[in-house]
Amino acid sequence: MNVADILTLMADTKVPSQRAGRPYALAVAFAQALSEISPKLTPLEMNMMIRFGRELCLQDAEGVVSALEAEAQIARIMRSSRSAGE
Repeated sequence: MNVADILTLMADTKVPSQRAGRPYALAVAFAQALSEISPKLTPLEMNMMIRFGRELCLQDAEGVVSALEAEAQIARIMRSSRSAGE
Protein backbone atom coordinates (compact mmCIF):
# COMPACT_ATOMS: atom_id res chain seq x y z
CA MET A 1 0.00 0.00 0.00
CA ASN A 2 1.17 3.51 -0.68
CA VAL A 3 0.71 6.60 1.47
CA ALA A 4 -2.30 7.87 -0.50
CA ASP A 5 -4.07 4.50 -0.14
CA ILE A 6 -3.48 4.51 3.59
CA LEU A 7 -4.64 8.11 4.03
CA THR A 8 -7.81 7.25 2.08
CA LEU A 9 -8.49 4.29 4.35
CA MET A 10 -7.82 6.44 7.40
CA ALA A 11 -10.36 9.08 6.33
CA ASP A 12 -13.54 8.81 8.36
CA THR A 13 -16.40 9.27 5.90
CA LYS A 14 -18.93 9.63 8.74
CA VAL A 15 -17.42 12.91 9.94
CA PRO A 16 -17.86 16.09 7.87
CA SER A 17 -14.67 17.80 6.78
CA GLN A 18 -14.27 20.02 9.84
CA ARG A 19 -10.63 19.29 10.36
CA ALA A 20 -9.07 22.75 10.22
CA GLY A 21 -6.26 22.92 12.72
CA ARG A 22 -5.95 19.15 13.04
CA PRO A 23 -2.41 17.79 13.14
CA TYR A 24 -2.35 16.49 9.56
CA ALA A 25 1.44 16.28 9.62
CA LEU A 26 1.15 13.56 12.24
CA ALA A 27 -1.36 11.60 10.15
CA VAL A 28 0.78 11.92 7.02
CA ALA A 29 3.91 10.83 8.89
CA PHE A 30 1.96 7.88 10.29
CA ALA A 31 0.76 6.90 6.80
CA GLN A 32 4.31 7.15 5.42
CA ALA A 33 5.68 4.91 8.15
CA LEU A 34 2.82 2.46 7.74
CA SER A 35 3.35 2.24 3.98
CA GLU A 36 6.96 1.22 4.63
CA ILE A 37 6.10 -1.57 7.06
CA SER A 38 2.81 -2.71 5.51
CA PRO A 39 4.38 -5.68 3.66
CA LYS A 40 5.50 -7.06 7.03
CA LEU A 41 2.09 -6.78 8.72
CA THR A 42 -0.68 -9.33 8.82
CA PRO A 43 -4.12 -8.20 7.63
CA LEU A 44 -5.25 -7.96 11.27
CA GLU A 45 -2.26 -5.80 12.20
CA MET A 46 -2.85 -3.62 9.15
CA ASN A 47 -6.49 -3.10 10.11
CA MET A 48 -5.41 -2.13 13.63
CA MET A 49 -2.91 0.36 12.21
CA ILE A 50 -5.55 1.88 9.92
CA ARG A 51 -7.85 2.27 12.93
CA PHE A 52 -5.07 4.03 14.89
CA GLY A 53 -4.45 6.24 11.88
CA ARG A 54 -8.12 7.13 11.64
CA GLU A 55 -8.05 8.15 15.30
CA LEU A 56 -5.00 10.30 14.55
CA CYS A 57 -6.87 12.12 11.78
CA LEU A 58 -9.65 13.01 14.21
CA GLN A 59 -7.41 14.36 16.97
CA ASP A 60 -7.54 17.97 18.03
CA ALA A 61 -4.72 19.82 19.76
CA GLU A 62 -5.52 18.22 23.12
CA GLY A 63 -5.70 14.81 21.46
CA VAL A 64 -2.01 14.64 20.66
CA VAL A 65 -1.45 12.73 23.91
CA SER A 66 -3.78 10.04 22.57
CA ALA A 67 -1.75 9.98 19.39
CA LEU A 68 1.42 9.42 21.38
CA GLU A 69 -0.26 6.55 23.22
CA ALA A 70 -1.26 5.10 19.84
CA GLU A 71 2.33 5.48 18.68
CA ALA A 72 3.53 3.46 21.69
CA GLN A 73 0.97 0.77 20.83
CA ILE A 74 2.21 0.75 17.23
CA ALA A 75 5.79 0.33 18.42
CA ARG A 76 4.77 -2.67 20.53
CA ILE A 77 2.96 -4.28 17.59
CA MET A 78 5.91 -3.65 15.28
CA ARG A 79 8.32 -5.22 17.77
CA SER A 80 6.14 -8.30 18.16
CA SER A 81 5.70 -8.51 14.37
CA ARG A 82 9.46 -8.39 13.84
CA SER A 83 10.00 -11.02 16.52
CA ALA A 84 7.46 -13.33 14.90
CA GLY A 85 9.05 -12.89 11.47
CA GLU A 86 12.53 -13.91 12.59
